[in-house]
Order: sequence, then structure tokens, then C-alpha cells
Amino acid sequence: MKQIIHDLAPGAQLFFATGFGGEANYANNILELHKLGCRVIVDDFVYSSESPFQDGIIASAINKITAEGALYFSAAGNSGNFKYGTSGIWEGDFKAAPYVSEVGYPHDFGNGEILNRITKEISKPVSLHWADPLEKATNDYDLCLFDQQGKVDTCSMEVQKGYYSQPYEVIIPSKRGTIPKGYYLAIFKKKASQNRFLHLNTDGGNLLFSTKGAIKHHAMAMSAFAVAQVNAKDKASPFNGKEIVLKESSDGPRRVFFNADGVAITSDNFSATGGVLRAKPDITAASCVTTTIPDFSPFCGTSAAAPHAAAIATLLLSKNAALTSTEIRDIFQQTAIDIEALGHDCNSGVGIIMAERALALLPEDNCCAQ
Repeated sequence: MKQIIHDLAPGAQLFFATGFGGEANYANNILELHKLGCRVIVDDFVYSSESPFQDGIIASAINKITAEGALYFSAAGNSGNFKYGTSGIWEGDFKAAPYVSEVGYPHDFGNGEILNRITKEISKPVSLHWADPLEKATNDYDLCLFDQQGKVDTCSMEVQKGYYSQPYEVIIPSKRGTIPKGYYLAIFKKKASQNRFLHLNTDGGNLLFSTKGAIKHHAMAMSAFAVAQVNAKDKASPFNGKEIVLKESSDGPRRVFFNADGVAITSDNFSATGGVLRAKPDITAASCVTTTIPDFSPFCGTSAAAPHAAAIATLLLSKNAALTSTEIRDIFQQTAIDIEALGHDCNSGVGIIMAERALALLPEDNCCAQ
């Protein structure tokens, strides 16, 4: 990522901080980078525990530094998108199947089907979130994995009760390292719990029953730029608007039910008509580019797209250091090459941002002219 930034903005001073060590350490490192004077920050690392329905500690750190003038770019993710049949996401309202198991009420994914077939091998944690506030979950849902014969493989059945109760369940791939294609996922609601909007995320797998809405981590922060990806491998000419996002690129939009402090946005509605929609991703940038790093040539993924976008913002600031994040966002919107659906869409945002087009819109900074 740093090499991509250096290639586009070779004069930029580069810093690094890890995202490892937990969400609190991640958030603290964002704040520390800003204290060191970093005006533009970019990341590509997420935690499966990050809520899709409320700004958590990392998103709150992003909101803090962007309110103080920084710009934040985050990889939208490589969890696939519904339009191109690569979605490993299911989100929507809980719907009880017409019978009760010993675990609770099974969720009906459609036509009475309570088992959602995995159609692509999964190598990362599978997470389930529901629309309760962080640390204050009052409802209890469980997530179970079944094998090809429909027998229970494992279940995540944390009890959401008492202090620090998170609306979250997770299944980690077993010692074999993956969850095979042909296994199934099922969601159960405890009998005393209320119906809530759900978000099931396989983080790169594919599901038979799937939806839009893969973006779930801190890239959903309102002030962050969530960056989708477009293929630049072996490209000999500029983008022209005929491109589409790569099929792995995570889509939006993102429905949010709670403010950062946990207060409900729509206190009487935690369904598909409640909360607010955030238009994510924001922008698209080049992916599958050449680097000198072994195993990263080409370097594909939104992990490559995000530093491209950050570098373009750095070039804008090098031409006019007084630009605000709002002004840079407006420049991107005016100069991006529109792809996918007309205007802002849930796959590419406003489109592919281009350094030359963005810089051409910007007058020189005459603050120091003699």
C-alpha cells in the first residue's frame, strides 16, 4: 500500500501503524497517526466484530480526526456484490419459520428454507449481527453451521445478557482452515427475543440466498471514503467509463440503526424500513497493479484501490493545502468517471477517481505568491 502511494505521490512523507491488537488499539493508532501530523490516513484491515449498524470505536476515531481536518480512506472490502452473483451476504428482517427447534425459532431465508447453502469455500470468520446497540444487546440470536448432510457442525451461542452484551455471533473456520462449499448456515432466535434486522457475512464466501450490503466495517463511517475497486491489470489506456467494478468488490448500501452513543435513530423500528441508509461505497479506484513486492504483482483487491485514492487526495493537498475534506469529496464527485448505474450507485459510488481530472479542476494555491 505504501509503495502505491509513493508511486503516485513520491514526495509524501509516509507513516505506518498496525491495525492488529484489537479494535481499541486500532482506534488509538488512528488517533496517534493524526497527532503525528498525518493529514491523509488509509487502511485495509477490519474486524469481523465491527457492527454494521452503529459506528464503533474505530469509526468513532475516524469521525474525530476527520472533524479536525484529516481525510480517511478505507478499503470497501472484497466480500463480493449482489449484482455480479458473488455475494456472501444476507441481510434483512428476521422471519420465523413455521416451527420451533430446541435452539429457538429458525430464520426463514425464503420459501421456508432455514438452511442457507454455502456455494464458495469460506476461509474467514462468518459473523452474524442484529440491530441492537453495541454492548447493550437485549435480544439473543445464534448462528449454526451444518455439514452437507444437514447435521450440526458447530454453533455460536453466546448468551446476550448482562454487562457488555454484544449483538454478535461468529463461527471461525475449523482446524482444516476453511468451511467447505456445500455446508449450510442457519440463524436462530431465542423464544423471548424480539424480531430484528439481521446481517450475515461470510467475508468472501458465496451464499445461495444472498443480498446487497457487504460493507459493514468502519468504512461505513459517514466521513470515511469507502473505496471500491476496478481492474487496471495490463491497462494501456485510461479508464473510459465502460469499466465495471471487480466482482469481488463489496457493495452497499449500509443501513444504520444507532448513533455512536447507542441511541436508536428510529426507536420504534428496527426493521428494513428503520434507521437510515448510508450511500456506500463512496468512490472507486484502480486495483490489480504492479508492485515490486513478491506475491503482490499484480496487487489486487480494495487494499490496492484504497491507497490509490489516498494518494490522489495527497496530490490535491500538495497543490492546495487549504482544501477541506468536503471540498475534496466535491472534487471527486465532479471529476469521477461514472460507471455502473447512472450517478452514485451501490457498487462504485460516484465512479472512478482520476488524478489528472481532479488536479485539472483545482486552481493553484496562491497563498505564498510573492
